Amino acid sequence: MAPGTEWLSRRSLKPEYRVRAPEALQNFLSFMKKFEVPYNFDKDYFAFLNHYPDYFKYIKFIYLPAFKENGIENTREIGDDSMENKENYHNYDKYVNILKRFQSLNLDVCILIQRNATLEIVQKYINEFNIKYFVINNDALAATLKELYGDKIYLILSITRSLTQEEIENTDLSMYDEIVLAFWFTRRLYKIKELPKKYNYTILVNCCCDPNCKIKNKLCNIHWFKNNATICKRNDNIIISPKDLIYYEDYIHSYKLVDRTDRSVEIFTTFRKYVIGYENLNNPNIKRGNIEYYNLK
Repeated sequence: MAPGTEWLSRRSLKPEYRVRAPEALQNFLSFMKKFEVPYNFDKDYFAFLNHYPDYFKYIKFIYLPAFKENGIENTREIGDDSMENKENYHNYDKYVNILKRFQSLNLDVCILIQRNATLEIVQKYINEFNIKYFVINNDALAATLKELYGDKIYLILSITRSLTQEEIENTDLSMYDEIVLAFWFTRRLYKIKELPKKYNYTILVNCCCDPNCKIKNKLCNIHWFKNNATICKRNDNIIISPKDLIYYEDYIHSYKLVDRTDRSVEIFTTFRKYVIGYENLNNPNIKRGNIEYYNLK
């Protein structure tokens, strides 16, 4: 068995892919879903990342905001106020070294340019760093980029657009390679099934609650991503259990993990749990959740 493929058993594969390795590995990698993993600018991030080399095949890309001085407005600032984080985010040379370090590990990087993006800024990342993945929410810019670069770049429509089912059905979004679904869809799997098949969809799997939650109380943490799931009412808890990814497997193109303000140990503990959950999709699990939980009417 090839190195790093010990986990690849016949039982873990879909019936049509239960063949001998390395053919089995090649076929598995062709249909497997991947995870979009956040970067938090912590000095210990790479130490944790390098602890999981066998999981690199599950990383679609590492995402981080555009360099601070590019004038891009992101959804929020870096949560950790440590000098290390600030320096890595505000010092251009250190920021560039971070990009190159990921690339030296053969990991793709995705740049978040969610608001105030310009063609010149995106082109800077394409031309200087050979970046392929971008998260934006400007349809006109996306269309222009696709005309210029075609399949050489991969454009993702940000969750900040919070598109409804009707908007996805009636809006031309063909300039995007992927659409991040709003939190509402997480608990409405039956609605995801009704979405146009011509688009690729991504969903945030480990958010506890919707930022627009109407039942917030004093017990909730300040930052909504860090809200305690035990506090939320059942109907507002939108987290997807790692063992329940199987319910979304046929309808979701990739899975997005949060949060960019978490410590490295939290990011990679979460990543490991979801990888293990994904690897066991086709294995019986008596603790698997009730699919109706994800079909809130």
